[in-house]
Amino acid sequence: MSGLSPNLAEAEESVRPVWMWASSTRHEPQRVELKKEFQVRGPIQRADLRLATEFTNCELRLGNRVAFTLDDYGPWLDLDVTEHVRTGKDVLELHCTGSQGPSAVAVELTITMIDGSRTVLRSGADWQGRVGETEWKSVKTFGSVAAEYWDADRTARLTPFDNYEQWQQASNQKVATDTTKFLVRPGFEIERVHTSAENEGSWVSMEFDPQGQLTIGREDKGLLSMTLAADGRSVTKVETINDTLLECRGLAYAAGSLFAQANNSKGLYRLEDKDGDGRFELPELVREFPGGVGHGRNDLTLGPDKAIYAIFGDSVELPKENVLDLTSPFREARRGERTTEGHVLRYSPSTSKWQLVCSGLRNPFGIAFNADGEAFTYDADAEFDMGSSWYRETRFVHLVSGGDYGWRGRTKSWPPYDADRADFTVPSGAIGKGSPTAVKSGQRSSFPTHYRQAMFVLDWTYGRILACHLVPRGAGYVCRAETFLKGRPLNVTDLDFGPDGSMYVITGGRKTQSDLYRIRWTGGEVATPEPTPQQIARKEFSQAQRMVRHQLSKLHGDASDSQEVSLAWKWIGHADPLLRNAACVALESQPIDQWGKLGFEETRPSWVIASMLSLARSESEEFLPKILQKLLQVDHQSLSAYDRSMLLETWSRCLSKPAAKETPEYAATVNRIRTWYPDLQPSAIAPTGAGRSVNHQLALLAEQLNIPDIVPKTLELLAHARTQEERMQAVFVLRNCRNGWTPESRRTVFETLGELDRNAVGGEGMPGFLRQLREELVATLTEAEITTLGNLVKQGTEIEPPQLSIDRPVVKKWQAEDMQALLEDSSPKGDYERGRELFRVALCVRCHRAGNTGGVVGPDLTSVASRFGRRDILLSILEPSRVVDEKYRSEQVVTTDGRLIVGRIVTGGDYRSTKLRLSTDPLRPALTVEIDKNDIETHQPSLQSPMPVGLLDTLTPGEIRDLLAFLERMAQ
Repeated sequence: MSGLSPNLAEAEESVRPVWMWASSTRHEPQRVELKKEFQVRGPIQRADLRLATEFTNCELRLGNRVAFTLDDYGPWLDLDVTEHVRTGKDVLELHCTGSQGPSAVAVELTITMIDGSRTVLRSGADWQGRVGETEWKSVKTFGSVAAEYWDADRTARLTPFDNYEQWQQASNQKVATDTTKFLVRPGFEIERVHTSAENEGSWVSMEFDPQGQLTIGREDKGLLSMTLAADGRSVTKVETINDTLLECRGLAYAAGSLFAQANNSKGLYRLEDKDGDGRFELPELVREFPGGVGHGRNDLTLGPDKAIYAIFGDSVELPKENVLDLTSPFREARRGERTTEGHVLRYSPSTSKWQLVCSGLRNPFGIAFNADGEAFTYDADAEFDMGSSWYRETRFVHLVSGGDYGWRGRTKSWPPYDADRADFTVPSGAIGKGSPTAVKSGQRSSFPTHYRQAMFVLDWTYGRILACHLVPRGAGYVCRAETFLKGRPLNVTDLDFGPDGSMYVITGGRKTQSDLYRIRWTGGEVATPEPTPQQIARKEFSQAQRMVRHQLSKLHGDASDSQEVSLAWKWIGHADPLLRNAACVALESQPIDQWGKLGFEETRPSWVIASMLSLARSESEEFLPKILQKLLQVDHQSLSAYDRSMLLETWSRCLSKPAAKETPEYAATVNRIRTWYPDLQPSAIAPTGAGRSVNHQLALLAEQLNIPDIVPKTLELLAHARTQEERMQAVFVLRNCRNGWTPESRRTVFETLGELDRNAVGGEGMPGFLRQLREELVATLTEAEITTLGNLVKQGTEIEPPQLSIDRPVVKKWQAEDMQALLEDSSPKGDYERGRELFRVALCVRCHRAGNTGGVVGPDLTSVASRFGRRDILLSILEPSRVVDEKYRSEQVVTTDGRLIVGRIVTGGDYRSTKLRLSTDPLRPALTVEIDKNDIETHQPSLQSPMPVGLLDTLTPGEIRDLLAFLERMAQ
């Protein structure tokens, strides 16, 4: 199918890593080391690492160099570790400290050589391990990682060729889409069952009734009942069973009735067929829900407790009356502040009682329970913020009692609020871009086992169904998503599993043509593999942890006695973020006089930090001096990333209060933060969503406190920044600083901002964000500084006109065979300062970044000399197409009218654009060709480098050595 990627065909069965540990005893805290030696026989193109850890924190080292650390309950990782791998003998080491639970790790390092060959290291029996200081032995293994977990997310990644507005192709569509052009997982078959007739409207919801008939919610008004043929391949009858309710986004059969969540009717309704004529009588309003209708009244589902769970977007007002709120009384909404946030309500038809289960969501459309009886949703991103350091992706969210997921409905704002504080509930995983609609468990399907255990979510915008495979992780789960079905147009709105075990899916929305599809398994019998030792141990431990979380949940929303306080206290410092969150909500639900003093008597750092944050959240200034005093006793360097994030959040809350400055601990606390910032240790990765990087939070706190040396310290972070988000965050922190500047530091920040102006990838809000950053920075300048910086302070300008050719005479047409003699020359090694100027003269700076200067069209050359020898660097310049990093390859696009266009994809601007932009000249990246994505026939990567040849021809041998000296200094 034109323009659809990636191909969903099964990859070859690959060898997968195994779970390993240094001993069979692994359910208690244990310090272990695991290692594998390997040989790198020449310069590498890139090195990619995938790591999964269970019930352990982990420090990963390459050649005794710490690459990063990963917390207990941290996410599964896919990282580019190219800069950490060296030519020659090397060793991959994992230094781990186990915790409660079956500790284990699985790892895969893929090294791609400069000639395209690959070396893959996987965890397995050939690794060495030891406990403490004992001798090295062969590791213990506990079975391979399941394929659906290890490989899933690689198919879920979107590309710039994916069309945000593919749904528009279904507008006024008269001919149904050809299902043969859909991409579905091997072994499955998709067929169209029914296309909406002119009088049947566009569809937004569906549910099978107890008799196996299909109920459909129309986008405009009313409900349809569809009778399927015995073979499920067609619809034999369509009836209107209601014509009054407006846009029923949620349907659920319960207590002998149909419950409908009518968004534009702004309420939950109950429908009954009291006289048995097949039509419902007038709907009964169960409860009205005031508010807007955009992010509105969404899905319903019947819980395992026979209660109805209703999910709402952030346009709907939080209920205040006749509802038991299970969230913390320290939340803004509980303290009387007006907030805008999506939420989940539980309604019991037998008692008519309501509970607010959790809140802090943006626009979650679907809700469903898995086989363990746990609820989940797929929550929307704030696409306006995309590309900024505060952007949050769409997320697969485990909906737990008392959960607060951080959203407060303030999009398109400046500056943004913090949506990922450490006291918020962590999701199960980030999925990326998308437009979430329904969620459904596969447990009622006739699919193979791993799909029956999956949760299926719909992405309306990109026309996808994703299968979310859940790995139990203590009291929660880790989500690994794969693309299960993809089409164009396939504007999916809801799904359900029929009596035959097939998946039935409807399309529609925004008045588009609707279709009903059936997806069934035709791949024959699939044997269910025997569970591995790790799967068995993980399942048993996680079941026990979930039981503890449910015990704690019983304490939410109602004050109890001191015995309940002791239960909550037992778990508030636990490494499991969902257990800690449940315990903190339980504690905060009790009178503060029953637990407020316990933290000051505590010595365990995690318990101290969690309890101090709860006290700070109470907004009681009575505890302020004692909190600051207690936190000064904590050694922040020994804390996990999760605890450090909580510590910084507690300080931020306390130090923002005017009364804090009157305490004797204030100056000592500010000095502790000043000396800590910036933290240049290897990145510490906390549980997903548990807070941003330590330096991100430190920087915001340093800005809040206006520490005296914030400018040079933040510039130090900028020098180490490798991503757009990190560079943008540094400029954001510095935007209002007036003191501590030098002419060079001013220039560095405006050059960084200029680079972001030209190259930043983002959503609709990015231009405005960058414009306001510039305005606030310029407001801090003196007249003399404005004069000195000249055009650099103006948006969209460079310090000088772009250089498009080398204005120097040709010295020699350098060839590969000339390099050896040049490198063996006994002349001096080269001049760094002159090499830096030559980096500009030779046009390298137009495409490549080195330190704080340069473009981002080509690879970052800051550390290139640490991975490549002089000869390989020179050969890469002489023969650019010899090795082309896949991240920087051009694309060959063939259009439906026969044009061939070659260029690098420009990902800046609003990612929702229907146009693909290609930059066909690397020296003039702003000049682009636009192609309508619907007009793309085929596309494939180009093996030809966009980098021009002959860039060294105007340089003398001495100048070439100077250029090398500059690159080598940058790598130090």
